[in-house]
Amino acid sequence: GRITCSICGKHFVHHPYNKKYEWVCRTHLIKGRAYCARMAIPEEKLEELTAEAMGLVEFDGALFREQVKEIVVPGDEMLEYHFSDGHTVTKTWVRADSRKRRGTV
Repeated sequence: GRITCSICGKHFVHHPYNKKYEWVCRTHLIKGRAYCARMAIPEEKLEELTAEAMGLVEFDGALFREQVKEIVVPGDEMLEYHFSDGHTVTKTWVRADSRKRRGTV
């Protein structure tokens, strides 16, 4: 896994949610919020932000695997891209869903 949680150090996993997919910290998924409170990342948002971080119009999985060494999640709604050439790009977004406000994730 290339997406790492800054809270517990575990990798994020691909997980179905409401007929879509999201990336969730493995600790959060298996043990629950009490063990890791990091929020999930909607797959569509991850691909959009990754394309932006890479300077692309749309996400390219092959180019991603070639250029991005790791994505660290230092905070909810924040991604830190570490590229193979050594540079880093930070991207943020505002969560659109209501799960965060309800505190159910």
